[in-house]
Amino acid sequence: MFSFNSCTLSILLFSLYSGWLLAFPFEGQIFYALGESNNISVQNMLFSGIAAHFAGLISCGLLIKNIHEAKRVFSISALVCIAGSSIFFTPYSAAWHVSIIVISFSAGFAIASWGFYLKNFTPPEKRIKTVADALIFSNILMIIFNIIAVNFSPFTALAISIFSLVLSLFLNIKLDVDGAPEINQQNPALEKDVKVPLLFLCIFIIIITINSGLMYRIINPAFYEHRFLVSWFWAVPYIATILVLRNIPLETNRTYALIVGIAMIGFSFLLFAYLDRSAGSYIIIDSLMLGACGIFDLFWWSILGEMVDYSQNAAKIFGTGLAANVLGVFIGEITASRIYAANPNTSSSTVVALAIVFVIMLMLPVLNNQLIRLLKEHAFLTIFFNMTHPEQDKTIYNLMTSRGLTEREKGITALLLKGLTYKMIAEELHLSENTVKTHIKNIYSKCEVQNKSQLIKFFDEDSTTNTKT
Repeated sequence: MFSFNSCTLSILLFSLYSGWLLAFPFEGQIFYALGESNNISVQNMLFSGIAAHFAGLISCGLLIKNIHEAKRVFSISALVCIAGSSIFFTPYSAAWHVSIIVISFSAGFAIASWGFYLKNFTPPEKRIKTVADALIFSNILMIIFNIIAVNFSPFTALAISIFSLVLSLFLNIKLDVDGAPEINQQNPALEKDVKVPLLFLCIFIIIITINSGLMYRIINPAFYEHRFLVSWFWAVPYIATILVLRNIPLETNRTYALIVGIAMIGFSFLLFAYLDRSAGSYIIIDSLMLGACGIFDLFWWSILGEMVDYSQNAAKIFGTGLAANVLGVFIGEITASRIYAANPNTSSSTVVALAIVFVIMLMLPVLNNQLIRLLKEHAFLTIFFNMTHPEQDKTIYNLMTSRGLTEREKGITALLLKGLTYKMIAEELHLSENTVKTHIKNIYSKCEVQNKSQLIKFFDEDSTTNTKT
């Protein structure tokens, strides 16, 4: 049903592209090293690039509508970024400013468009491993590029990163999207208003990634004398954490990992305020901070991987979530820059970081409830739509008979579980909407539930029990 080769190709092409992005235009060590070689500060250009990347992520979902357009956009973006990156082999000029904006904006389109690949080439139950692999490989490439840029030559690192873009373009051309299943066209009931859950998730992403911005501008520069160590060790705890979480069984409750991540962030900034600036201190602080980032990044990336099924436009959902991440980093960097300008000590940044941790702790239960309600329905609908129509009807009939539902109530339950609204059910059965509401009220009463989400939970639990027996 799903092509393993297509899934693997999509992971590889994304990783090659993202490795270039992380090492170069998006706060990358290649860009910093190029600035040093030209005796200029690149901070303002980086801010411009982050803003342009945010705009690209948001714009992509407004302009592309299907996987064929996504493939075309990805290829065009890779070509633009190859050409734009080549400009940085030349001495510093105004062309650098223009190029960083163009390639960052274009990269936003490519990254957001990958949402269609994730949706169409990876089954829902494997998406957490797919995004984990994409994050791991991207960061491994970033580490390689960083080591070369910091310790050898930024121009060599730039050339190799451009070559990774060329490979990404080649794999994208090779990727066959003609046979990709259009999931929501097959199952229109999966269409759902996810504005509220997505809003909560975006707020969570913004808040949690503010710490990343603080890290870029406060923690990493504080250990500048250990530049070689920073160039390669920085993302190692991040990769290790994602690798561990990737292999945890899907049924495991991951809420505890989020709580551990919150504590790790708090401790990392407290230790930053009180430890010295030795290599050992950096390893401890970075391990806590990047380990926590790995926990949270895999959490919200995998949630976005679930949410893409609820919309025909996967790039819009995926791009919005990643734009929230970029916005959080931008806010963190601006905050850190102002803190450092006003009072260049560690205590101010620690207070800000701990305040962020406190806000996260307050909103985590609300976010968790919103996502559980949404994803519980998604898990059920995914299983339900993989059944044949006779299997769907038979399963519902067997479960509902035990609850004493009438034939009419069984029919309405089947339509309700298939995602139809009250109005659609009324039109299907030639009943008034008020009559349908009365029947549904009786169904809820007999099944001892209060709403559709609880009905889905009841159905899911009963069907699991019946399957085991």
